[in-house]
Amino acid sequence: MYRKATRLVPTQRESARIQEERVASPQLLHALDGERDVSLHDAPHPLDIACGVGNACSETSTTPALLGPWSHWGLAVVFVRKEHLMTQAQSGDMVKVHYTGRLADGTIFETSRQRDPLEFTLGGGDILPGVEQAIVGMTAGESKTITIPAAHAYGPHQPERVVELERHHLPPDLQPEVGQHLHMQRQDGETLEVVVTALTEEHITLDANHPLAGHDLSFDLQLVEIR
Repeated sequence: MYRKATRLVPTQRESARIQEERVASPQLLHALDGERDVSLHDAPHPLDIACGVGNACSETSTTPALLGPWSHWGLAVVFVRKEHLMTQAQSGDMVKVHYTGRLADGTIFETSRQRDPLEFTLGGGDILPGVEQAIVGMTAGESKTITIPAAHAYGPHQPERVVELERHHLPPDLQPEVGQHLHMQRQDGETLEVVVTALTEEHITLDANHPLAGHDLSFDLQLVEIR
């Protein structure tokens, strides 16, 4: 239970000394709880103390230490729990992230900098696991750069997923171009996205690997918001 606020008014002599010696003793810092952050502020007089000796103060209240000789210094010691100052992103949090993805040669393959940040739930499986793991533990406003090996990104480039077809198998109204993305349906009904990688008058080469397969990927990440 909190004790009713008590007003502490320094005497005239104490007030003069306060004006001359407004310094906090280092002994106070050694006595504080190591799990909390401490900030010292000049406090106006009279000084209000909102909690009793031996009782826990609220997260933004003045400390009971002021009930001792510290009341003569006119200092208010404010405790603020670290978790309220630096909330870390955890699995299940909704987050907003700006990112820029680069290949090993520095080529940017995707960025969010020209649009709104990417919003997703950590642990939801919507993005690369390596990116999710890097964001866990970050705080809002924090930035970092990570590199994800190809094996943990989109896997190695698999030659068996590259096929060459005769062009007469394509729809007659299709005019393919190198770099074009197409959708093909396999005999089992699965739809594959493929990329046209080569063309001749008689043949077309299609690659069913992910466009980033076989590449180590670097990401510049900035955690914008934790919700």
